[in-house]
Amino acid sequence: MVVPISPVDFSPPPSAQAWWEALQRGPSAPLLRALHVENTALWDLEDAARAATSSDALAGLKRSIDATNLARHAAVAALDQAVDAWYRPTAGLDTPGVVVNSESVGQLLDRLSILALKQAAWASRPERLAALGQRVQLLLFCLQRSLDALAAGRALPQRFDEAKRYGPASPG
Repeated sequence: MVVPISPVDFSPPPSAQAWWEALQRGPSAPLLRALHVENTALWDLEDAARAATSSDALAGLKRSIDATNLARHAAVAALDQAVDAWYRPTAGLDTPGVVVNSESVGQLLDRLSILALKQAAWASRPERLAALGQRVQLLLFCLQRSLDALAAGRALPQRFDEAKRYGPASPG
């Protein structure tokens, strides 16, 4: 089933958490939750890896991180497929007013998910929150510009295949 990602009014929310909560009420909520689950798991696994006291424990955590990263990339790809199915982007470089981004909508959502985790983790560190807030606002602007361009038929389709390898059996 295709879950559409529609333009959202980001008049800018005060935090990635507020942004995240707004999108959780939309039609793309299941895909966004899947992405955020993977990012939360990665956050926890990376914390555990930093605390590991043996090579064996660290190796096991590394394998878990790799598997979770694969699932994260699949969640980003699912969001991008939903965007393509909903908007059916066809713009080319010769389209008047074409909007070209270095990241797909799924990748922008991934970065915002990570920033929401950072904001929650750094709630007691206001000196870090200000810089994160600026990054969130910039990414929200980029996301809104992408969604607006898609809705207007002026977005260059973005389809990125990840080139990372996670062990001998992984694709890429």
